[in-house]
Amino acid sequence: MLHRTEKNIDDIKFIINNLRKEDKEEVSLLLGENWKQKAIDNIINTDFDILIGKTDNGNSPVLMGGAWETDPVNASGVACVWLLSTDEIKNHQLCFLREMMKEFEKYDEKFYLTYNIIHKKNYLAKKWLKRIGFKFDVKTLENVNLPNDFEFFYRLRPLKGLC
Repeated sequence: MLHRTEKNIDDIKFIINNLRKEDKEEVSLLLGENWKQKAIDNIINTDFDILIGKTDNGNSPVLMGGAWETDPVNASGVACVWLLSTDEIKNHQLCFLREMMKEFEKYDEKFYLTYNIIHKKNYLAKKWLKRIGFKFDVKTLENVNLPNDFEFFYRLRPLKGLC
């Protein structure tokens, strides 16, 4: 089981220093040299809600993720989502999916579109994303240059009632 905790530097550093191989490769490719410090600085210095999941004993941070609005000044309703985890996530997949569904209920109140890019070999993360309703349809992008071996993914807020 996992439980939520507030954003804090110790848990963020622990997760960054113990990332799953796929997450580590993805972040280092995107951020380049000094990627660990850049990632920590980005997370700490950006104003957005962050979910940190820890094991029930509270000793081991397992994952962190969040969503930030791309244009908060104009309340665009569009957010970039992200998630990083340690190998321990493999032992908490069902709990993780339940918590992510709760998280996306909150996101759906604020954002009509959530998106990001992912390395094509990050199979476990792609599996989770598909379960939550993300699409990997590159036909929706025209003339967008993605980093090598990365894919775009997106999710539209489910419609409720009549349009």
